[in-house]
Amino acid sequence: MAKQSLVIVESPAKAKTIGKYLGKDYEVKACMGHLRDLQKSKLSVDVDNDFEPVYKPIKGKEDIIADLKKSAKSAEMVYLATDPDREGEAISWHLKEMLGIPDELFTPLFATARMVGWAAHRMEELLTGKRIIRPAYKAIAKSKEYVPLCDR
Repeated sequence: MAKQSLVIVESPAKAKTIGKYLGKDYEVKACMGHLRDLQKSKLSVDVDNDFEPVYKPIKGKEDIIADLKKSAKSAEMVYLATDPDREGEAISWHLKEMLGIPDELFTPLFATARMVGWAAHRMEELLTGKRIIRPAYKAIAKSKEYVPLCDR
C-alpha cells in the first residue's frame, strides 16, 4: 500500500468530516488544540540562548503527541489544517516544531467551517496549494505566551 498523507486538524469532528471527503489516500487526525505551553512554575526562557522560550507538553496530551509523531514519521506529506486565525497558526507552528516535520514534507493549510462543507474536488485543490506560516505568527505564538508571565 502506498504511503498516506497526514492531515492534522484541531477537532475530532473536523477530522471525521474531512476524512470522508479525502478518502483512503489521507489519514486525518485531530490534535485537540494546543499540545505544548510554557512552564507555569519556572521562567520558561533560556537566558543563555537569546531568551528562547522553553516549551513543555501539556499534561494529558502525551498520547496525542506520540500518536501524531508516529503518523507524521510514516506520512508521505503532512498538512497542518488548523483554523485560519492567530491560534491556529500558533498551533501549526508548534506542531511542525514538535513533530520535527522537514520543510519538504510539510504544507500548512487553514481549515474553516466552510472548508468542511466543500466538495471533494475543492478539498483536493486546496491540498495542492502552498501556504506558509507567516514569520509574524511565529513571533506572536512565542510572544503571546511571554505576556502572561508578568501576571504569574
